Amino acid sequence: MYKFSIGLLVSLLLCPLFSSATVLANEESVSLDYVEAMGMGWNLGNTFDGFDENGDRGEESWGNPVVTKELIQSIKAKGFDSIRLPFTAHMRISDAANDFTIDEEFLNRYEEVVDWALEEDLYVMINLHHDSWIWLSDWDGTTDSDIYNKYHRIWDQLAERFKDKDERVMFESINEPQFNNTEDETGIIYLTQLNKDFYDIVRNSGGNNAERMLVLPTLNTDAAQDKLDALYDQIIELDDPNIMATIHYYSEWVYSTNIGKTGFDEILWDDVTPRSSLVDVFDRVHDTFVANGIGVTIGEYGLLGYDKSSEINQFGETLKFLEFINYYAQEKQLNLMLWDNGQHINRETAEWYVEPFGQMIENSMETRSAYVSDLNTSFIEEGQTTIDLPLTLNGLELIEVKDSNGETVSYRSNGEGISIDLDDFSDALVEIADEVTLEFIFSDGSDWQQHLVRVDKPEIFTLEEEEMTAVLKIPLNYNGQILKSVESRDAENQLVSNNSWWDYLENGYEFVANPNENTIDLLENYTRLLEDGSYTLTFNFYNGESINYQLEVNGNQVSGQVSQ
Repeated sequence: MYKFSIGLLVSLLLCPLFSSATVLANEESVSLDYVEAMGMGWNLGNTFDGFDENGDRGEESWGNPVVTKELIQSIKAKGFDSIRLPFTAHMRISDAANDFTIDEEFLNRYEEVVDWALEEDLYVMINLHHDSWIWLSDWDGTTDSDIYNKYHRIWDQLAERFKDKDERVMFESINEPQFNNTEDETGIIYLTQLNKDFYDIVRNSGGNNAERMLVLPTLNTDAAQDKLDALYDQIIELDDPNIMATIHYYSEWVYSTNIGKTGFDEILWDDVTPRSSLVDVFDRVHDTFVANGIGVTIGEYGLLGYDKSSEINQFGETLKFLEFINYYAQEKQLNLMLWDNGQHINRETAEWYVEPFGQMIENSMETRSAYVSDLNTSFIEEGQTTIDLPLTLNGLELIEVKDSNGETVSYRSNGEGISIDLDDFSDALVEIADEVTLEFIFSDGSDWQQHLVRVDKPEIFTLEEEEMTAVLKIPLNYNGQILKSVESRDAENQLVSNNSWWDYLENGYEFVANPNENTIDLLENYTRLLEDGSYTLTFNFYNGESINYQLEVNGNQVSGQVSQ
């Protein structure tokens, strides 16, 4: 075996044989047609890609149940036309002495689920998954290493196993490719080599693999323009119509995982919002690939907060994200595949855990939806007589508004939306935290739920000196309010956080609102940062209220009180 020349590959990348201005024939693009047939897709995450170092439990290693045929049938019934089946070879493959042989029983079971998906006329993406960071990330670029041979042998076996499946089965070379201790330029070189080897393995393996659709990722499946350009140049050089590109999209991190920025149209920095960032990424992906006849799948999308809890991301803003990303992907001729590691569809019942979440996705495959432009919760103060609700109609019409009892609610158009008199709810919004839910019914798409909540100012109470614990509970009365964000600074006004470059603590990781116990819980990931001294916490609420709270830490004792 030989070692390829890093210098030679760098020169080839910097001076490609085909200019990035080269355009594939777009009149009859095979991969664009393929993407159109894929429709919208779903990931069977944390199943065949899950593993357990304490003893592999197969499909159940990461907490999900064994896949059933009924689950796969439900995916098709929900409107999805494609499915990505992440496959992790780690712990299911022999060592070098035994020629890196994949466990036959596990592979047989995986193929069974592939066949179930084909029976439902789903397009199926076979994907080498967590191996990317478990062992392949240690690859040093040499082709005489065990790591390289292991990758090669995996695709030898997968290509052989699935070579007679029809064209609805596609192969993705590697999930989220990454390489330790390398700069992006070197990482792109390594990935270019792996993608080319994957391509050669599959194309020379016989059966239908000679023309099977192959999916090639960017480095880290990232949409930075240099990574898009590098993949584009490689696809052009391969000169094969049965190749498509893939990236992943989880929005801007501070919004996606909720570090104080919760609105889909909220300014993150400069003039960037989650919506404008999405437009920018999808436009660049379209202009780089689709406009040049190369199909693209967004192989994973979602919001990262859902890995912590379904309550971390502001739910109404999540619905706006889902509505728009599905719309704009179709505008840009992109396939979307929802990442679901068990948090969205109940694997036992095959139903959505949160029905409005699922309905928004299902409806957005076919049409647009309208919604209230502001937060999906309206805070009603004492003496308030009307409420104005601006609407984003997306070409639809408001048909009716109903209250919690299904009765029609009267409203007046006010130019940008509607105004509702609150007299009709005087009996329902009497006590603090009383709530009424209005159902907005539009001419198409999903209905919208708007919550009216009777509120007063939040009250945060003194924390008497007590022993410091991993989770520190700050007592308060929410009075119907909802906590949006938390800021933390020390006595020198320096940020105290695991993300010290950002103004806010991370929801669900450093703190969490706990209205059931009337506390704000400061979690261990935050409290372990506290040393002796004073800390000012600022609690920001969605109605615009902000309260400063001073913590005093002295040894293993802590106290707190509202400060000016």
